[in-house]
Amino acid sequence: MTFELVRQDLSLILVSAVIQAESQSVKVLTVVFDLAGDIPDGVRRLKMAIEKLDVGLLINNGSVCYDGGVPQMIRKKKGAIVNLGSGSVVITPSYPMFTVYTGTKSYVDSLSRSLHHSAKNMGFTSNTPSYIVTKMVPDKKPSFFNTKPEEYAPWAVRAIGYGISILPHWRVLLSEIRAREYA
Repeated sequence: MTFELVRQDLSLILVSAVIQAESQSVKVLTVVFDLAGDIPDGVRRLKMAIEKLDVGLLINNGSVCYDGGVPQMIRKKKGAIVNLGSGSVVITPSYPMFTVYTGTKSYVDSLSRSLHHSAKNMGFTSNTPSYIVTKMVPDKKPSFFNTKPEEYAPWAVRAIGYGISILPHWRVLLSEIRAREYA
Protein backbone atom coordinates (compact mmCIF):
# COMPACT_ATOMS: atom_id res chain seq x y z
CA MET A 1 0.00 0.00 0.00
CA THR A 2 2.94 2.33 0.60
CA PHE A 3 3.90 2.47 -3.06
CA GLU A 4 0.26 2.97 -4.09
CA LEU A 5 -0.11 5.88 -1.65
CA VAL A 6 3.09 7.40 -3.08
CA ARG A 7 1.62 7.02 -6.59
CA GLN A 8 -1.40 8.97 -5.30
CA ASP A 9 0.97 11.80 -4.22
CA LEU A 10 0.39 11.42 -0.48
CA SER A 11 3.22 12.45 1.83
CA LEU A 12 4.03 9.63 4.23
CA ILE A 13 5.56 8.83 7.57
CA LEU A 14 6.79 5.25 7.40
CA VAL A 15 7.20 3.54 10.74
CA SER A 16 9.04 0.25 10.50
CA ALA A 17 11.82 -1.81 11.98
CA VAL A 18 13.35 -1.88 8.52
CA ILE A 19 12.69 0.98 6.13
CA GLN A 20 13.20 0.94 2.40
CA ALA A 21 11.59 3.99 0.83
CA GLU A 22 12.43 5.87 -2.30
CA SER A 23 10.37 8.68 -3.73
CA GLN A 24 11.18 11.82 -5.61
CA SER A 25 7.68 13.29 -5.96
CA VAL A 26 6.37 13.08 -2.39
CA LYS A 27 7.76 13.69 1.05
CA VAL A 28 8.56 10.45 2.85
CA LEU A 29 9.62 10.81 6.48
CA THR A 30 10.92 7.62 8.03
CA VAL A 31 10.88 6.62 11.69
CA VAL A 32 12.59 3.35 12.60
CA PHE A 33 10.52 1.63 15.27
CA ASP A 34 11.01 -2.02 16.23
CA LEU A 35 8.06 -3.29 18.29
CA ALA A 36 10.39 -5.86 19.84
CA GLY A 37 12.91 -3.15 20.78
CA ASP A 38 12.92 -0.02 22.92
CA ILE A 39 9.24 0.95 22.73
CA PRO A 40 9.38 4.17 24.84
CA ASP A 41 12.22 5.50 22.65
CA GLY A 42 10.34 4.55 19.47
CA VAL A 43 7.16 6.28 20.72
CA ARG A 44 9.18 9.40 21.59
CA ARG A 45 10.75 9.55 18.11
CA LEU A 46 7.41 8.94 16.43
CA LYS A 47 5.70 11.62 18.51
CA MET A 48 8.40 14.15 17.57
CA ALA A 49 7.98 13.29 13.87
CA ILE A 50 4.18 13.66 13.97
CA GLU A 51 3.93 16.87 16.03
CA LYS A 52 4.39 19.29 13.14
CA LEU A 53 2.43 17.34 10.53
CA ASP A 54 -1.17 17.30 9.34
CA VAL A 55 -2.15 13.64 9.75
CA GLY A 56 -5.25 12.50 7.86
CA LEU A 57 -4.76 8.76 7.38
CA LEU A 58 -3.35 6.10 9.69
CA ILE A 59 -2.71 2.60 8.37
CA ASN A 60 -2.09 0.29 11.29
CA ASN A 61 -0.49 -3.11 10.80
CA GLY A 62 1.45 -3.62 14.04
CA SER A 63 1.12 -1.40 17.05
CA VAL A 64 1.67 -0.50 20.65
CA CYS A 65 -0.77 1.56 22.73
CA TYR A 66 0.08 4.92 21.20
CA ASP A 67 -2.44 7.35 19.76
CA GLY A 68 -0.14 8.88 17.12
CA GLY A 69 -2.05 11.21 14.80
CA VAL A 70 -5.48 10.32 16.19
CA PRO A 71 -5.83 13.43 18.43
CA GLN A 72 -5.29 15.65 15.35
CA MET A 73 -7.94 13.77 13.39
CA ILE A 74 -10.40 14.05 16.28
CA ARG A 75 -9.80 17.81 16.59
CA LYS A 76 -10.34 18.28 12.84
CA LYS A 77 -13.28 15.85 12.80
CA LYS A 78 -11.90 14.09 9.74
CA GLY A 79 -9.48 11.37 8.84
CA ALA A 80 -9.39 7.65 8.29
CA ILE A 81 -7.80 4.79 10.17
CA VAL A 82 -7.24 1.51 8.36
CA ASN A 83 -6.46 -1.49 10.55
CA LEU A 84 -4.99 -4.30 8.49
CA GLY A 85 -6.80 -7.50 9.26
CA SER A 86 -6.86 -10.76 7.40
CA GLY A 87 -9.21 -12.62 5.13
CA SER A 88 -8.74 -15.53 7.52
CA VAL A 89 -11.40 -13.83 9.66
CA VAL A 90 -14.10 -14.24 7.01
CA ILE A 91 -12.74 -16.91 4.71
CA THR A 92 -11.48 -19.48 7.22
CA PRO A 93 -12.49 -18.27 10.70
CA SER A 94 -11.34 -21.54 12.26
CA TYR A 95 -7.98 -21.71 10.54
CA PRO A 96 -6.33 -24.94 11.83
CA MET A 97 -2.82 -24.56 13.27
CA PHE A 98 -3.06 -20.74 13.10
CA THR A 99 -5.40 -20.06 16.02
CA VAL A 100 -3.39 -17.18 17.51
CA TYR A 101 -3.06 -15.45 14.13
CA THR A 102 -6.75 -15.86 13.25
CA GLY A 103 -7.83 -14.87 16.76
CA THR A 104 -5.67 -11.75 16.66
CA LYS A 105 -6.95 -10.73 13.24
CA SER A 106 -10.54 -11.39 14.39
CA TYR A 107 -9.88 -8.97 17.23
CA VAL A 108 -8.58 -6.34 14.76
CA ASP A 109 -11.81 -6.69 12.75
CA SER A 110 -14.00 -6.51 15.87
CA LEU A 111 -12.06 -3.52 17.23
CA SER A 112 -12.46 -1.68 13.91
CA ARG A 113 -16.21 -2.31 13.90
CA SER A 114 -16.55 -1.04 17.48
CA LEU A 115 -14.42 2.04 16.83
CA HIS A 116 -16.37 2.76 13.64
CA HIS A 117 -19.61 2.96 15.62
CA SER A 118 -18.01 4.85 18.53
CA ALA A 119 -16.44 7.54 16.34
CA LYS A 120 -18.46 7.60 13.11
CA ASN A 121 -16.76 10.72 11.75
CA MET A 122 -13.33 9.10 11.99
CA GLY A 123 -13.78 6.44 9.31
CA PHE A 124 -12.35 3.37 11.06
CA THR A 125 -12.02 0.53 8.55
CA SER A 126 -10.75 -3.02 8.81
CA ASN A 127 -9.09 -3.94 5.52
CA THR A 128 -9.15 -7.73 5.41
CA PRO A 129 -6.95 -8.99 2.59
CA SER A 130 -6.91 -12.65 1.80
CA TYR A 131 -3.79 -14.43 0.63
CA ILE A 132 -1.40 -11.77 -0.60
CA VAL A 133 1.79 -13.31 -1.95
CA THR A 134 4.58 -11.62 0.04
CA LYS A 135 7.90 -12.63 1.58
CA MET A 136 5.98 -13.47 4.76
CA VAL A 137 4.25 -16.32 2.90
CA PRO A 138 7.17 -17.96 1.09
CA ASP A 139 5.35 -21.13 0.02
CA LYS A 140 2.50 -19.28 -1.71
CA LYS A 141 2.69 -18.68 -5.43
CA PRO A 142 0.52 -16.23 -7.35
CA SER A 143 -2.65 -17.88 -8.61
CA PHE A 144 -6.18 -16.90 -9.51
CA PHE A 145 -7.08 -16.54 -5.80
CA ASN A 146 -3.69 -15.33 -4.47
CA THR A 147 -2.97 -11.72 -5.34
CA LYS A 148 0.36 -9.95 -5.48
CA PRO A 149 0.77 -6.75 -3.41
CA GLU A 150 1.03 -4.54 -6.50
CA GLU A 151 -2.35 -5.89 -7.74
CA TYR A 152 -4.06 -5.57 -4.37
CA ALA A 153 -2.80 -2.15 -3.25
CA PRO A 154 -4.71 0.07 -5.74
CA TRP A 155 -7.98 -1.65 -4.79
CA ALA A 156 -7.21 -1.33 -1.08
CA VAL A 157 -6.41 2.39 -1.34
CA ARG A 158 -9.57 3.10 -3.36
CA ALA A 159 -11.67 1.24 -0.76
CA ILE A 160 -10.59 3.45 2.17
CA GLY A 161 -13.70 4.93 3.72
CA TYR A 162 -16.18 2.66 1.94
CA GLY A 163 -17.17 0.35 4.75
CA ILE A 164 -16.35 -1.03 8.14
CA SER A 165 -14.85 -4.36 7.14
CA ILE A 166 -13.78 -4.51 3.53
CA LEU A 167 -12.54 -7.13 1.10
CA PRO A 168 -11.51 -4.63 -1.58
CA HIS A 169 -10.22 -6.92 -4.33
CA TRP A 170 -12.61 -9.04 -6.41
CA ARG A 171 -10.33 -12.08 -6.08
CA VAL A 172 -10.53 -11.81 -2.29
CA LEU A 173 -14.32 -11.74 -2.50
CA LEU A 174 -14.30 -14.82 -4.75
CA SER A 175 -11.99 -16.57 -2.26
CA GLU A 176 -14.51 -15.89 0.50
CA ILE A 177 -17.41 -17.24 -1.56
CA ARG A 178 -15.39 -20.33 -2.53
CA ALA A 179 -14.29 -20.99 1.06
CA ARG A 180 -17.83 -20.73 2.41
CA GLU A 181 -18.98 -23.42 -0.02
CA TYR A 182 -16.53 -25.84 1.63
CA ALA A 183 -17.12 -24.71 5.23
